[in-house]
Amino acid sequence: MSGRGPAKGSAFEREICRQLTEWITGSRTPEIFWRSATSGAKATQDYKAGRASKMGGDIIAMDPRGQPFIDRFSVECKDRASYGRLELVLEGRGQLSEWWGQCVTDALRSKRKPFMVFKQLRSKIYLMYNRYDLPLYCNDICRNIEWMDSGGHIVTMVVFEDWLRGISHKGLMGNVRIDKFKKFPGAC
Repeated sequence: MSGRGPAKGSAFEREICRQLTEWITGSRTPEIFWRSATSGAKATQDYKAGRASKMGGDIIAMDPRGQPFIDRFSVECKDRASYGRLELVLEGRGQLSEWWGQCVTDALRSKRKPFMVFKQLRSKIYLMYNRYDLPLYCNDICRNIEWMDSGGHIVTMVVFEDWLRGISHKGLMGNVRIDKFKKFPGAC
């Protein structure tokens, strides 16, 4: 599809791990987050076998300081040459909409909240999340766009770097709502 291959996706996941590490610790190394060895495959196997799993998502905590974040959010990372036209997501179609559906499904299966970080060639890194999974002040700190997905959730998209600069991890982790996220159509 993109010709950029798995190595590019792995490099992107490592970069997001370092950015999240710096957000929490103030330093990019040593990393407190790292790529999941199976990138969600273990969670899919557990789900099919009827077992609960927190192994979904592309990123895991390697240090206790990162565990509260991973316990709350299922992080998906997508780096492609192109994710298509952004306006298609408003219609519930296209690559971004598919990725968001996957992120929601994985989050539901692991009883966490969806947190999708993505980019395309020569673009900034963006973050998508359900508006009500984060304190509402998060939406006032960064410029964002919002829309309602086909599951009836208000999805927020922001520039990831702006979000990291504007949101305190301590404030975020103390205020995240962990109420039920409605099932995304086609999920599970």
